[in-house]
Amino acid sequence: MIHKFKNFLLEYKNRDLNSSRIEDFADLYIDRIAEKLNVKLIKKLGKGSYGIAYLVDKDKVIKITSDDAEAVNAKRLIGNNFKHFLNYYDVSEIKLKDSDENNKKVYFILMDYVKTLNDREKFFWGEVYYWYFSNKYTDEVLFNNINDINDTFSSYFVPYIKQRQEMLAEGKNNNISFNDAHENNLGIKKDGTLVYFDINDPKYYYDEKHLDVDKKEFDNDFKKIRNLITTKYEPDEKINIDELVNDIS
Repeated sequence: MIHKFKNFLLEYKNRDLNSSRIEDFADLYIDRIAEKLNVKLIKKLGKGSYGIAYLVDKDKVIKITSDDAEAVNAKRLIGNNFKHFLNYYDVSEIKLKDSDENNKKVYFILMDYVKTLNDREKFFWGEVYYWYFSNKYTDEVLFNNINDINDTFSSYFVPYIKQRQEMLAEGKNNNISFNDAHENNLGIKKDGTLVYFDINDPKYYYDEKHLDVDKKEFDNDFKKIRNLITTKYEPDEKINIDELVNDIS
């Protein structure tokens, strides 16, 4: 029987029929995945190019992704206690068939939650990130370059320049590169510590660990829900949740 799927039903009715099967799976099964990872779901944070993120309790996030490189590197970094990078706690995977009946790996990554930059902060970092993460510039040169922009930039970046060498060293010591540094890959902890999100390094390979989620059960649930929603309800029609729950159960 499907586990806690009301939010999925409400959102799914208006979703494109060609939507990502990974997103379908994630939205349908996130409660069950959270339960297996011993956390409680709070809300869906959003969807990116390779995955969907969900906020859970204990200041953590579950990311469901098809990005092999991200899963590989999250797996190798489990157990570290980073200051300037996300900490990772669990990486599991299953295989789903795509529209061409090819097996596609889907990974579940449990990691720390750090708030992303707001629009003002993104504007600042969008102007400066290349200097900040490049070894070509000393802290002194970096500060002079920032100071040449204006006083607002200078005052904003003072605490982050103080963190720079520590952050670069932590990345180097853990084989984390800053090749894809940009304002969307940064966050700031509540205590003001700068955090870099991107940990990809394709030279590391994945040691598989399978999460105990029944793929056949998901396929049956998924087909049942899709058929019921698309045949019984028109796109603008309001879903009777209780009635649909009874039909699916």
